[in-house]
Amino acid sequence: MAFTPFSRVPLEIRQKIFSEYFAASPQTYPRLETSPLLLTSRQLHAEAQPFYWKETCFDLGTTKNMLDLFTSISHDTLCKIRHISLIGFPLPLYPDEERYCYRTHFFDYVLLLFPGLQLSTLRVRDPYEWSTDDGWGHDAAYSIVDSFINCQGFKQLIYVVEYDRFLKRNYFGTVNNGVHGRMECSQMDMASLYRTCSRN
Repeated sequence: MAFTPFSRVPLEIRQKIFSEYFAASPQTYPRLETSPLLLTSRQLHAEAQPFYWKETCFDLGTTKNMLDLFTSISHDTLCKIRHISLIGFPLPLYPDEERYCYRTHFFDYVLLLFPGLQLSTLRVRDPYEWSTDDGWGHDAAYSIVDSFINCQGFKQLIYVVEYDRFLKRNYFGTVNNGVHGRMECSQMDMASLYRTCSRN
């Protein structure tokens, strides 16, 4: 059987190989390893590098790790990333280095810091999987998922939880212009959420 050098394989087939290769090679932050494929030759590096950012799923671990990575790369590189996975911890901000004075922002606020983000898949693991009640009087998972409805920067949201309590019908205390009320959620809300977050 005749041997065909990889460089002589048609470009469209090489690109398909690059796509499949990086899609099957997830990276875990902070140990982002250089793929051997990118070290093969200058030609293959130039051809494969765009597929590295486009097809690789980056498991970032935490919200802080995402901030560390995204602020350390160029805006052009940020715009090429398509798949990330992490635990969606809220982000506390401490003004003037006050340990006991801070404001907590849900994960969706962090995405607003990176307007160039164009993710195809955002996989978020529930940070409250160890508890079914967060102390605010309702499931924190519902509040976090609800915050993604009008969020930008991704086409598809995959939210991973260990329990399905927040999918069931519940009543949560809300405040609107100083007036306490009740907000109802049900499984119908999740169908609406899927349509909203799975954007074409």
